Amino acid sequence: MTTFVALGACSGSSEPQPPAESTASVDPDGFTAEEREVVDAVDAYQAALIDYQKGDREIDLTEVATDEVADGIVGGVKQALDDEGLVMLGDYTLTPDSVTVSGGTAEYSGCLDNSRLLLVPEEDRDSPGVGSRPVGESTVITYQLTRTDDTWLVSQPSAADTPC
Repeated sequence: MTTFVALGACSGSSEPQPPAESTASVDPDGFTAEEREVVDAVDAYQAALIDYQKGDREIDLTEVATDEVADGIVGGVKQALDDEGLVMLGDYTLTPDSVTVSGGTAEYSGCLDNSRLLLVPEEDRDSPGVGSRPVGESTVITYQLTRTDDTWLVSQPSAADTPC
């Protein structure tokens, strides 16, 4: 969004001056303060999700996601990991490509690299080996967010079948 600011200073000339163009200040990564809030909210969501998948069941996922998304994570982790006797180990990288904010909703698109995450049988947690398998590679990911009580919550995460 472009903002025009009318300046009231005299320039010493009687010629009309065009309005000065101003843009919202951006951080070193190129995000406005509002966009940075969304990036930080997605980072917090992704960290909580991975920690939950690694076995930390004390995490309150409703602090980073809507109730519906949090319930889906709990059910999905139980089915895909707990019921199968698996844990997740390793790390990921999440890199934002674009952030769009429109009132109380936002969209974040980026690249999620899961290539350093492993699914490991619970009994091999301390020494991953033969039964371990990679979670995946990098994929384009999109998060829809909703602002609730001044907090951005992930309301719809979706991953594409497209590598990044």
